[in-house]
Amino acid sequence: MELCSNCDRIDVRTLLSSVEDCAEQLRYEDGYYWHEQADVLCFKHCDSHSEITLSASAGCKLCKLIHDALECERLDADEVASHLPIVLHRGTESRIRVALDSPEEGLIKLCNLDISKDRELS
Repeated sequence: MELCSNCDRIDVRTLLSSVEDCAEQLRYEDGYYWHEQADVLCFKHCDSHSEITLSASAGCKLCKLIHDALECERLDADEVASHLPIVLHRGTESRIRVALDSPEEGLIKLCNLDISKDRELS
């Protein structure tokens, strides 16, 4: 799958790590940070809706999924939301959640990404 440079830096194992493991793995310079309000490890994907739109139109498949989720939300029409960073973090049931990071409202959920591993057939 073709990925942009931001999507290529996402480490699913880090995002799905336990809270105890995260404390040792934080790499702020790589886009990871601890979201104090939500008490969860986040990966800052990009700074705005326009960045994800450009990346999706350039061919990044993951950005296209995130962009489509954003387009489906009421937030797309909201001028403030269009300037919020898009982040990924651990959601429920080992899902990765895509959200907007609002200073006032905290993390605003856009969608969940289900991650699965194909089992080898014997």
